[in-house]
This record gives sequence, structure tokens and C-alpha cells, in this order.
Amino acid sequence: VGARAPAYATGTLLDFTRESAFWAHDFVANWASLVNWRHASTRFVLPLRKSLHDEIAREMEAVEARARVHGPTALAIWQVQTQQRVVDRWWRLADELVVAYNDGFFNDAANKKLGLSLGYPEWWAREIGFNQDVHPIFVRRETSAEELYAAEP
Repeated sequence: VGARAPAYATGTLLDFTRESAFWAHDFVANWASLVNWRHASTRFVLPLRKSLHDEIAREMEAVEARARVHGPTALAIWQVQTQQRVVDRWWRLADELVVAYNDGFFNDAANKKLGLSLGYPEWWAREIGFNQDVHPIFVRRETSAEELYAAEP
């Protein structure tokens, strides 16, 4: 059945619209990448993706049973509704990411903590030779990086 939510046939790269599935997913990917992909993906994006996958998987048995009784139209109706539900939820995620990473900080809405610094990863600080010395740090390419980090997981 070729049914699809209108959001999957809407939008171009030249015209941003919240009516588009493409823009919902692209906005989330870009916003998460701009701020801190690891933090945003592990805290927001991947858990939501898993939740939606699990929700859809739980619905499948009943949907397939309805389709066996009522024909492919029942499946098409569910398909369109599910597609739109995913797009709508992804736009809510986009809004949540804007709030969570406003002004380059992390705002933990769940715990009502605002303006938290995510800092830099420890590996990056080691890589540039960061320490507590206030004098300038001059960086040179490390040729033995594999040996230095071989013991790390």
C-alpha cells in the first residue's frame, strides 16, 4: 500500500517548513551535531528513537490482525497515522533540543538546572596537553597516540 503522511511529500532544501518530515529529522540531526552530539544523542535522540521503535513493534501484532480482517486499508491508515506521529514527536524533540542547549550550555529541564557547562571530553584535554599551568600550551602532533591510549576501553 502506497499510503504516506503528507509530511513525507512536503518540503525542499530551499524552503524550511515544520510540515516536512525531512526538516524534522534534519533539524534534530543538525542541532544535536552543533552542540554536543554525544551528549544530545545519548540523552535525547537515541532514547526517543528506541522508544518509537519499541512502540511501533508493540503495535504490529494488532495492526496486522486488523489488516487481515479489514484488508490493506487498515494497514494504510495505521501507517499514515504512525508516520505523522513520528514526525510530530521529532518536532517536539527539536524544540526540546533548542531549550536544552540554548546559548551553548546545557539546561537540564528535568532537574531544573540551567546553564550547565558540558566542558570538553577528557581525551581532548589530554590530547592538547591540558593541565593547571597558566602559561601558554604549545601543541605538537603526537606520534605515539596509539601507545598512549592502548590501555583505554
